[in-house]
Amino acid sequence: MRQAAAAGVVNAVSLEKQISFMARSLPARSAALTDDGPVSRLGDRAEVQALFPRMTVAISALVHETQRERGTSSLYLSSGGRRFADQLHGQWVSTDARRAELMLFRRQNAASLPPPLTSQLDQAEDMVSELGTRRPRIMTRQVMPGECIYSDSSARGSRRRARSP
Repeated sequence: MRQAAAAGVVNAVSLEKQISFMARSLPARSAALTDDGPVSRLGDRAEVQALFPRMTVAISALVHETQRERGTSSLYLSSGGRRFADQLHGQWVSTDARRAELMLFRRQNAASLPPPLTSQLDQAEDMVSELGTRRPRIMTRQVMPGECIYSDSSARGSRRRARSP
C-alpha cells in the first residue's frame, strides 16, 4: 500500500492514518508471549493484519455512501422536497447495502477482531443506526438542510447561537 501511495495512486496521508488507527487497535507485541505460546498469538496478529484491507474497504464504502446520503438529503431539503426524492430513496438503499456488508464482515470475522476495534465498530454502528430515525424526518422535511450537514448537535447549536443577535 505504501508503494501505491508513493506512486500517487493512493493518498499517502490517509493511508498512514488508517495504518496508525489499525495499529492502535491491535494487541501489543508483548502480548505475543503468553501461555498460549508465541506462535499462536503471532498467528492471531497476522490474521488481523490480513483482515485490515478488507475491513478498510468495507468501512470506506459505508462512509462514502453515508456522505452521499447526507449530500442528497441536503439537496432534497433545500429544494423544499420538490427534487431529488428518487435519488434519496436510491441512496438509502445503497447506504443500507454497505451497512449490511460491514455487519456481515464483522459477524464472519468477530473472533479475529481485537476488542478495542470491536468497541470502535460498535460505536460506529450506533451512529449509523441513527439514520433510521432521521430518514422519516428528512422525508417529511422536519429537518433543516443545515442539520444534514452538521451531524453533531452541539455544532448546530453553536452555529445557531452565533447567528442570533
